[in-house]
Amino acid sequence: MDLNDRWLKTTDIAPPFDSYRTLPVNTTSYTTYDRVQKRFVQVSVDDFGGYALASSPGWMGNTLVWTDKSALDGAIAITTITKISDSEYNWSSKGTKANGKPQDPQHGTCKKTE
Repeated sequence: MDLNDRWLKTTDIAPPFDSYRTLPVNTTSYTTYDRVQKRFVQVSVDDFGGYALASSPGWMGNTLVWTDKSALDGAIAITTITKISDSEYNWSSKGTKANGKPQDPQHGTCKKTE
């Protein structure tokens, strides 16, 4: 918890993965609940100047949907997280590009390790 325990702070380090990105990307995200709008809000920044502003109405059963409309070019990203167990989640991302055409969908699995 951070900022007077009002925000959940998470950090992520994405290692280099190809010849174009030779440095890791360090991202810090802050998540809170907006009681007036009745939604979760997430603000993320990285050390390459990237940022994201996403919101979610919260968990509905075992599914959480985040919507990010912060791209300056009008692109929209929708990420769905599905709880499989207390230690495993599946995620999928879809959306539209600036020109309104669909983005290539992405997906993956997150597993808790100790």
